[in-house]
Amino acid sequence: MFGEYKSVAVFIDAENIPSKYAKDIFEYAAGYGNVIIKRIYADWSKQNVISWKDEIFNYSITAMQQFSSNSNKNSSDMYLATEALSIFYEKEIDVFIIVSSDSDYTSLVQKLRENKKTLVGIGFDKSNVKYTRSFNHFLYLFDNSTPKESKHITISTPKSDLPIKSSLQEKMLCLDKITQELLKEKDRINYSIINAKLLEKYPSFKAKDCDFSSFRKFMEYFLTTEYGSAYKQVLGDDNTTYFLTKTQNNQKHQSSSKNNNMLKLNKQMTLLACVARDALSKQDKVNYSKLSQLIRQNTPSFNPKSYGFSSFKKFIESFLSTDYGKHYDKFFDKNKSGYYLVKKDTLALNP
Repeated sequence: MFGEYKSVAVFIDAENIPSKYAKDIFEYAAGYGNVIIKRIYADWSKQNVISWKDEIFNYSITAMQQFSSNSNKNSSDMYLATEALSIFYEKEIDVFIIVSSDSDYTSLVQKLRENKKTLVGIGFDKSNVKYTRSFNHFLYLFDNSTPKESKHITISTPKSDLPIKSSLQEKMLCLDKITQELLKEKDRINYSIINAKLLEKYPSFKAKDCDFSSFRKFMEYFLTTEYGSAYKQVLGDDNTTYFLTKTQNNQKHQSSSKNNNMLKLNKQMTLLACVARDALSKQDKVNYSKLSQLIRQNTPSFNPKSYGFSSFKKFIESFLSTDYGKHYDKFFDKNKSGYYLVKKDTLALNP
C-alpha cells in the first residue's frame, strides 16, 4: 500500500507538547496523506494548556476533555490510547501519528503496528529509546520548531539501496521521472505520494541529507531547476496539503520530448538495419550479442533501456515488427542455445 494516498489520524497529548509546534506537526502529518482526524487531549482546566486554544481553531482540531484526579499525573494517557484503538476498529486509517514524548504509549504503538498500521511519533529528544523505536518513524522536536527524524527508524530496507553521496542532480532527474509518471493519471499529485515513490527507489532517502529541512523545501528547490520547470506547486483547500501540477506549457514540453525520443529510436533502428545487412552479406546468420557489439562500435552509449526495452532481445523483436526489419527474422539455434538474426529467404531455404 506504500505510495498510495493514505488516510491519517493525528493524536496530540497537549499536556506533553507545547502549542508552538502546531504548524510543524500538521505540515509533517500532511506529508503522509489526507489528515482526516485531528484530536488533542488534556485537562483544559489547567493553565499550562491554554496556549493551545488558538491553534485548536487554526487547525480545526477536536479538543477532548479529561479531568485529572492526580495533579502530578498526565490525565490524557488512557483517554488518548482508548480513542486511538476505538478509531482503529471503527475507521479505515492507514497512518497513526502520536504527538507525545510519553513512553506510556508504547503498548498502544506496538498493538497498532502488529495490525499492519504505520505509526509515526513526534516528541522531544528526552523520549525513551524503547518508545521511539516502537514507531516506524519518530521525529524529534527542537527549539527552532523544525522536526528532525530520529535515527531509530525501523524500516528494514538496507541502507545500501540509497547512494547517500550521489549527486543532487541524480535525485532531481529521478524526481522528474516519478512526477511525469504520476501526472499521466491525475491533474495534481500530493507531495506525500511523490515522497513515497521516491522512497521506493531510495528507501533511506531523507530531505535533510540534501540540506533541506523538509520534503516540501526539497520540492520547492526541485521547481527552481531545469527538471522542475514544467511543474508548479499548489496549496490544497485545507491550507496545509501541498500538491504538484503541470504548468500550461508542459504539454508542449512532453510532446517535444516524445518526438525527440522517437527520432533517436528511428536512428538506432536504421543503424541496426545497416549492421544486419553488412553482417549477413558475409554469413547466413549473426547472433544477438555480435549485433549488440557492432551497434556499440558506432554508438558506444547505446542502451536498449533508454528506449523502453528491458533487453537487447526485446529491442530486436521491436525492430522485426517495423519496416526496418521486414527483410529479417529471428532464429533460435538449439545446439548453441542462442538467438540469431537471419534473412527471411535464408530461413525459407533452411527450415
